[in-house]
Amino acid sequence: MKKKIFMLAAGLCIVMAATAQWTIDSVNTAGIYPYSGGTANKAVFTNGSEWNVFDAVTNAHSWGTLSIARSNVTVTSNGTKAYFGGGRYGYFADPVFTKNVDVYDESTNSWTTLLLSKNREVGAAVALGNKVVFAGGRGSPNVGTPQKIYNTVDIFDAVTGTKTTANLSKARTSIAAGASGTKMVFAGGWNWDALYNMVPNSNVDIYDVTTGVWTQSSLMSKRYDICAAVVGNKIIFAGGFGNVGASTDVDVYDVSTGTWITTSMPTARYGLKAVVVGDNAYFCGGVADPEVNAVDVYNAVSNTWATIYMPTAVAGFSMSVISGKIYFAGGLTSGSSTYTDIVQIFDPATIKWTTDYLSIARSNVAAITCDNKGFFAGGYTAYAYPTPVSTKRVDIFASGAPVANFTASSTAITAGQSVNFTDQSTGSPTSWEWTFNGGTPNSSTEQNPSGIQYNTVGTFDVSLTVTNASGSSTVTKTGFISVTPAPCEIPTGFSTTNITATTATLNWNAVSGALKYKVSYKLKVGGTWINSTVVNPTWNITGLTPNTAYIWKVKSVCANNVTSAFSANQSFTTAPAKEGALSNAVQGIYPDPVTDQFRISLTGDVSWPLNCFVYDMYGRAVKTAVITDYTQSISAKELTPGNYFVTVVDSQNGRWSFKIVKQ
Repeated sequence: MKKKIFMLAAGLCIVMAATAQWTIDSVNTAGIYPYSGGTANKAVFTNGSEWNVFDAVTNAHSWGTLSIARSNVTVTSNGTKAYFGGGRYGYFADPVFTKNVDVYDESTNSWTTLLLSKNREVGAAVALGNKVVFAGGRGSPNVGTPQKIYNTVDIFDAVTGTKTTANLSKARTSIAAGASGTKMVFAGGWNWDALYNMVPNSNVDIYDVTTGVWTQSSLMSKRYDICAAVVGNKIIFAGGFGNVGASTDVDVYDVSTGTWITTSMPTARYGLKAVVVGDNAYFCGGVADPEVNAVDVYNAVSNTWATIYMPTAVAGFSMSVISGKIYFAGGLTSGSSTYTDIVQIFDPATIKWTTDYLSIARSNVAAITCDNKGFFAGGYTAYAYPTPVSTKRVDIFASGAPVANFTASSTAITAGQSVNFTDQSTGSPTSWEWTFNGGTPNSSTEQNPSGIQYNTVGTFDVSLTVTNASGSSTVTKTGFISVTPAPCEIPTGFSTTNITATTATLNWNAVSGALKYKVSYKLKVGGTWINSTVVNPTWNITGLTPNTAYIWKVKSVCANNVTSAFSANQSFTTAPAKEGALSNAVQGIYPDPVTDQFRISLTGDVSWPLNCFVYDMYGRAVKTAVITDYTQSISAKELTPGNYFVTVVDSQNGRWSFKIVKQ
């Protein structure tokens, strides 16, 4: 069914492309160049003994020999440097392993040599920041000594070349490795059992290049020959060979959250290839791919899979990205020994295939992209025993207009936070035009604008247009920035001031962004919370009971009604009531029991005015009144039947209390 769907799509989408953008060069020695890597402007191809460097800017070509001729070299790149580490040479049955790491620096156009801590072919190599790491592997210290599987990790400083070492949680080789953010992740691999059988494992070691801390995890299944691809903050470990053969298992690690999800790819594969364009990782090829034209596509945002199909089924092809398009170059026609010159080009932006051609039909081409140029080097051109016929040919494809792409320091923020944007465009753009919906500022012409602030809650698009002499390209990422309400901070800086027998002032520091505060108080022992909402960071409370312990708490209320948690309880004790003149001045309260009102009668020298408080049995002030005369009536209509305390307080905090009954 998948084949039928493909044929319909192919009939609608395939067109022919012009070939005017191709040029031809050659490596010094015919062959295949499996140990190859690139820097920003240099493509570096090696066959294990010879290196060839092609300058994407000047078109210059130079060549030479590595420090030791060998096979099974592990390659990684970091900035201006490409690293070619470890390997073996000599007889297959009794090889010699090397510590050498050959380093090419494009800034000086020179080679230097570093040394691993153990002679070995390396299990995995990856670079991030100023760290270049070679992990695990197998080897032996001397000729004739038994081979070992190592857990050794060599960590080189990319600037100084100094080396430190660490250990994986389990010795293994054939490890998958990826890096993003501040973390390198080394997943899966195999080691030997007591009978030297290859045993797959699920170990994962995670190295934080900032802190130097190692942590461990595990894959969903034990396997090796896994393919790693990095999409933004996510490292995808796809396929591999496990206890039951080729696997469809895929583990995805999010470096920003430190969490894993698992999924399954449509096709079981191991030894597969991968490239990344935008939010998608494209996986194809592999030892156990029953459909050699099937390309499985994983979207890292939606966690979904799709499958596209190369118009021509081939094996032994190369896979690379030039200006946002995927190039599947050369190979053997599926099911035959016929070499092909076809270059099948998939454009993710249009979901269309086009076709172009290498200058010579061949398989096992080494492909590197530098400075928007694709280099396709060497390869086999004809079958021969024991080694196929090979070529020196290098086909170079120079793309035209740049292809816009970018990443952000964060895509999920809270209101008031800022985002830094990084240009990831290909094709050597010379100018940049950014649009930040909802951002401040809302536009920029910098290559890597920083400090774009988002103050409004919502989701916002970001657009980038890049331009060079050959044209321009625009990418818009819809809903790219998600802004949620900023959290409210819990108030701090508490104090209780102006404490009298019946009043107190509650104080706290103002909270940035707070629109108001919810504050509550109650008796320290028993009672219920009495609540209020205030705008300023202070609250004057009255009607308190003398010589009594109280507690209070407060929380902030910010925009969109977002609140903080309540503060810890604060405590204070009111002052004792002053005895003396007031108690002598109060003649009594009548009638008692009370119906609609009661009257307070006073005599003698009184410090006017007086405050009258009526408390229920929970200590809550349910009524207040001001007394300005020697005989004054106070309404009791609103009081429900029950027992109450009436307290009279003068301006000197003198106090008199009496119990009444409301009928």
